[in-house]
Amino acid sequence: GAASNPNDTMSEAKIQYTEDGKAWTDLNGEVYANPKDVKVEGLDLKVKGIRLISTQNKGNTWLGVKDIIVNKEEGNGGTNQDPLTHTLIRTPGWSVYSGNESSLFDKNDSTNVWYRTHSGDLTHVGDYIGVDLGEVVEVGNVHFVVGAGDSDKWTEYKLEYSTDNSNWTTYKEYNSTAGKDVINENLSGVQARYIRLTNMKQLNKWIKFSEIRIERAVNEEVGDTKNIYTNVNSGIKSLSTEALTKLVPQNNITLNSGEYIGLKLNRIKDINRVTTDISNMDGLRLESSINETEWDGVDNSNLKDARYIRLIADKTVTFNVLAFEVASNEVYPASLVSSYVEPYGGADAKLAFDGKFNTSVKFGGPPRS
Repeated sequence: GAASNPNDTMSEAKIQYTEDGKAWTDLNGEVYANPKDVKVEGLDLKVKGIRLISTQNKGNTWLGVKDIIVNKEEGNGGTNQDPLTHTLIRTPGWSVYSGNESSLFDKNDSTNVWYRTHSGDLTHVGDYIGVDLGEVVEVGNVHFVVGAGDSDKWTEYKLEYSTDNSNWTTYKEYNSTAGKDVINENLSGVQARYIRLTNMKQLNKWIKFSEIRIERAVNEEVGDTKNIYTNVNSGIKSLSTEALTKLVPQNNITLNSGEYIGLKLNRIKDINRVTTDISNMDGLRLESSINETEWDGVDNSNLKDARYIRLIADKTVTFNVLAFEVASNEVYPASLVSSYVEPYGGADAKLAFDGKFNTSVKFGGPPRS
């Protein structure tokens, strides 16, 4: 169903899967009436495709689909790292003037949805937009992009969270700036099911939003295996950001000759620091490589580009990993930090920094002495 109308769904439906992309098989024989949140767990299937198929006609309905998730991300290290589901929550009575609400969750800050607000083109104090995560979770990073580069946005608002959609806790209040307001906060594991922005000042305007993204709090003791590089089953995990990848500390790791543990970065990187604290280096070598074939000893005074960094054993050795971190130099795109005037006509300020001579952005404002 759609956020604005949960009944925009099929009349009846069932789940099917295919192993070859041609023949479809009913999953469990169950038929779901007016399906809104269909969840099936504990399956042990190897399939090529899975679908929800309507089994009965339904007229005068546009189908709304909020999310489709099949399996958690491989190697994400435990149930507290499962992908979050989300349902958009917003003030009743708003309607979409242009754009699509799916743009709020496409991981693209350049797309947006423009809402027609209340009678008289007013956005009231207490208007809100956010997500229902479906269950109480430990919330980590929160990312909202308010506006789309012009003045059609709130000017005073707050970030709130709740476990029951009735009792709300204010995390922080904001005043708008020129261009888009990019809100990045880490709620550091607060328990919440609902996260929203709430308007604090009545305005005579329609409003735009560009992105909403909520992540679980990262458990430092869990990590994941996405960046683990090894030929043994040691159970060690990793944590990664764009500029820093590291192993989660672990004790009593044993490697035999030729066995190794380490990190596989997301790409070949310009390494600026490798930090290790290993309880016993006797019989271990620290190496790096760009291709898994040519290996060099790691020298922090002369670091080379690398994608793979490992500890490899020359003999049987047992040790504790207290620290194993690889930091890299990253180049980020230019962006507008601040401006006393907003881009004219809703243009995107990023056009001023895209390196293209055939794109432009105008900034408009009153003269100042």
